[in-house]
Amino acid sequence: MLTIDFENFYAHKVERYNGTYIIGRILDSEGNTFTAKEVYLLFLKCREVNDILEIVREFHGHFAIVYQNKSEIYVIQDIIRSIPIFYLNERNSLIITNDPYKYSKLPIKDINHQEFLAACYISGNRTLFSNINQVEAGCWLCAYNSNGEFYYKYGRYTGLLHKFSNANTNDIIVSDLDAVYNSVFKGLINYLKGRRVVIPLSGGHDSRLILYYLCKNEYKNITTFSYGWENNYLSEGSVSENVAKYLGVEYRYIPYRKNDIMKMIKEKKRYMNILLYGSMGTSFPHLQDWYAIDYLTTNELIPKDSVIIPGHAGDFIAGSHIKLKHTVKEEYSLGEIITDIIDKHYYHYPWWRSNRKNKEEIFHKIVFDNIPSEFQKEKLSKFEAVRLMELYNYKERQAKMIANSVRVYEFYNYEWYLPLWDKDIVEFWSSIPIEKLFERKLFKEFVNSTYPGLMKAAPIYEKKNSDRIAKKIESNDKKETIKKLFSKSVLFYKAFINRKAYDSINLLSYISNFKILKSILLYNSINIDFLWLNELMSVLIRENKISNQKRRNIMLPKNKTEKTEKIS
Repeated sequence: MLTIDFENFYAHKVERYNGTYIIGRILDSEGNTFTAKEVYLLFLKCREVNDILEIVREFHGHFAIVYQNKSEIYVIQDIIRSIPIFYLNERNSLIITNDPYKYSKLPIKDINHQEFLAACYISGNRTLFSNINQVEAGCWLCAYNSNGEFYYKYGRYTGLLHKFSNANTNDIIVSDLDAVYNSVFKGLINYLKGRRVVIPLSGGHDSRLILYYLCKNEYKNITTFSYGWENNYLSEGSVSENVAKYLGVEYRYIPYRKNDIMKMIKEKKRYMNILLYGSMGTSFPHLQDWYAIDYLTTNELIPKDSVIIPGHAGDFIAGSHIKLKHTVKEEYSLGEIITDIIDKHYYHYPWWRSNRKNKEEIFHKIVFDNIPSEFQKEKLSKFEAVRLMELYNYKERQAKMIANSVRVYEFYNYEWYLPLWDKDIVEFWSSIPIEKLFERKLFKEFVNSTYPGLMKAAPIYEKKNSDRIAKKIESNDKKETIKKLFSKSVLFYKAFINRKAYDSINLLSYISNFKILKSILLYNSINIDFLWLNELMSVLIRENKISNQKRRNIMLPKNKTEKTEKIS
């Protein structure tokens, strides 16, 4: 039996037509929207999976698709896993859902628990729950029933798959990239239809690039904002304001004050809502701009139909994560690259930082199993080494941590869009030679020649070691105050660090305390590793002190639930 169980979680709207489901929005290159009926009619002409995937490769937007024909069911995830989709096979029944908590079984496997703490996400198509899988970014699942049992095919059809063209680098000129960005943003503007665009504006490259192209194409209805502790304005905040002033758009700086944050997060149910919704048993929830979005919403500073457009992952796509060490040799062993992947992604658990051998033993097999077969060989060329590092980063950290931060916007029922993950932009950067990607060489040439006036009026904000040291010094007085206010939570934190016994029954009583510490630690107010909260989060679920039904009650969506469809 097949069960498709989708819910209208917050900003997620499910559209259904004749066995075809769409969550999100599918666009063409000009920003026109496809309906579920139109997608169904396109797929109806297809004879095999490759025909379907060729159509999907031309889609823009952010979406997840479920499509059924007479013999098979397909689940297709977009390039960046915009809407997490899960599946499980129980007693010859296949369940496809966007609510993993409803069907989760406990306890959690130790290896899943350890990976969640170390990386802040679960890699591959696994989740924290051993009975539930997910469809990864840029991947597809095909299930079919044979003699009462379901069988699966699974593969990747798109993503950041660097080709490292051997074309003469002189042929790659700035106007090529400018044309790509112009085309993408014209399509986006057509889709927006005049709605308010809200841009979280940092002092870096990516959010200003988005703002520049919207303004260049004469989009007027724009609000920008940045946030942080009040003294942060003098550094990154002032750069953001200069960008907004230069381009003539509205700007707000939202100061984070301890008392305001404490007042907001005393609402335990809302905190648990956003924690669980942001995680979905796969990722560590992103809370960094939670207060800022809440502030804009509560004070009615942005319309309800606003579209939030952050600059997520523009730096990554353009080559900022490529390391010199992977370009100096002509050949690398697979073991070397696996070790580098582990060092880059599995570093959050405090005591593993000094126990490299133990960490490698635990995660080597996980990483190896998540490497595509084309890379599973003894030696890799430098191009293959870089491709593998980038691919792993893309499908794990970028999809499950960076892009997953949009759950905060959904929580407040705002639509969002990630234009820097548009397929045309990704395809352009995937074709660039490695020497032009390293240290974002082409990108820096591009911005300095495309908008030199903006770069001069608002130079890129660069964090310096002296800034970090100053912040630590400034926070010393806050540290003692916070310890007094939340002494139980601090002691609880130390107990986890020292691997002492803990009483999970008391976890909920600490929620209002440790969430405050989490909010403060995120903004570098205390020099303590904030990721201990990962353990609290995972233990909260693992110990099963909150029943499945109670967890579902916590996560009740604001919109009506789609009826579950069961198909024999």
